[in-house]
Amino acid sequence: MKEGNDDMGLGVSFIGAREGFTLKEVTDYALKDDKTKHLIKDPFERVYGEKEIVPPPYDPTRLSILLEANTTHSACVRTIASDVVSPGWTLKGEEDAIQLAEETIKAFTDPLDETLKSAVIDYQAIGYCALAVSYEDSVPVNLYHIPAHTMRRTYDDIRAVQKVGEKEVWFTLAGTDKKVDPETGKFNDNLSDEEAGDSIIWINRYNPRSYFYGYPPIISALNSIYLELSAKRYNTMFFKNYGVPSLIVSLIGNFQDKDPNNPTYDVSEKIKEGIKSTIMNPHSAMVMTMKTTDKDSIKFDVKELGGLNTEAGFLKLLKRVEDEVLSVHKMPPYRIGVNRTGSLGGSTAVESSRTYYESVIKPLQARLSNALNHYLFQPIDPDLKLVFNTVNLREFKAEVDSVINLVQAGILTPAEARGVMKQYFDLDDDMVGYEAENLYHRGVPLDSMSALSLKPPLETARELLREPEEQEGGRG
Repeated sequence: MKEGNDDMGLGVSFIGAREGFTLKEVTDYALKDDKTKHLIKDPFERVYGEKEIVPPPYDPTRLSILLEANTTHSACVRTIASDVVSPGWTLKGEEDAIQLAEETIKAFTDPLDETLKSAVIDYQAIGYCALAVSYEDSVPVNLYHIPAHTMRRTYDDIRAVQKVGEKEVWFTLAGTDKKVDPETGKFNDNLSDEEAGDSIIWINRYNPRSYFYGYPPIISALNSIYLELSAKRYNTMFFKNYGVPSLIVSLIGNFQDKDPNNPTYDVSEKIKEGIKSTIMNPHSAMVMTMKTTDKDSIKFDVKELGGLNTEAGFLKLLKRVEDEVLSVHKMPPYRIGVNRTGSLGGSTAVESSRTYYESVIKPLQARLSNALNHYLFQPIDPDLKLVFNTVNLREFKAEVDSVINLVQAGILTPAEARGVMKQYFDLDDDMVGYEAENLYHRGVPLDSMSALSLKPPLETARELLREPEEQEGGRG
């Protein structure tokens, strides 16, 4: 920002354009009114120069804050985690090995599905995830999730460390033949499996900037998130200031910048302070006054600051931000409960679902299952493997079409249809009115048709279902 003075001594500010916002700027702005924001700091900040710990290109703690700052980002991350894990999995191998694996899974500290969902949330939000495996006699006995923002890698590419407060816990990366002391981080191959640090299954999203840490997709949308936060905060000020438009009330005339009776009072500085205060408090008014003995020597001038903003403009802006966040996650809008239709009223839900499952869900399921099989199940039995279940898109489309036909034929109510489709869509029951409890035939309530024909709804529905068959028979 550059400042200068004109002939009247009034400060003029010029704000230069900038290319984008950093992760720190976005999260600081998101936590602007949070009294605990001073607690948000990298726990490894003071030890990166020690113990060969590698600093990540993006602060993982701040990446986790973005989940709170943007609802669309949070919904996308959690939906992907659910779509990867919720379909379930199948263990394949010899019957005895499968039974042993199932018993091992039941003995885990946390349910396996919740552990894997937490890992996928970290993978999508922070760019990498960490799953710890405990061994006894070289056989895995426990699998648990470690929050990614508390984990760091070392330059030797063998160890990883978790830091919470001042406490550190050391691990070795899965697949290495070294053992490490969990308290000191020093190598010691004489330790037993129970004494040594657990092994970490570390899974990265590909990051061209870092070998050790993955790339979180939301980094591409930082500017949009900042824009949304700014727009929401600006629009909220309308209600905080009781709907008063943004105005500046200024005093113009023949007067001195300095008050002869009070040399420390500078009119120009007061005007600048007032403008800055108004900018920081949108939709409010600024009033400036001055003592004078000549009522004609000064006058008031009232101007709008930036003009009026319409609600439609804010909605359009928020939709644009939402679209960009959906884009970086490759997420179809309907998967997070956002209804979008084309210009002609059509929908691309099936096509976008195919792209989403093929490009996001299946590759992530494959990476997760390969890692689990290599480090968790194959030590139990070399032929044992876990395979995630996937959604059959042909069956999905057939089921959607069937439900639509049943609603159109008056067999299912819209509310019943939504119940069937909840396995695929994130549907909100609170958005449904009483009309959804009625039966319809081609958009017309059966109760209305029955009233006109003086017949019960069920009989009316049966006659309507027979009509197409009779017409086809007549053509023959």
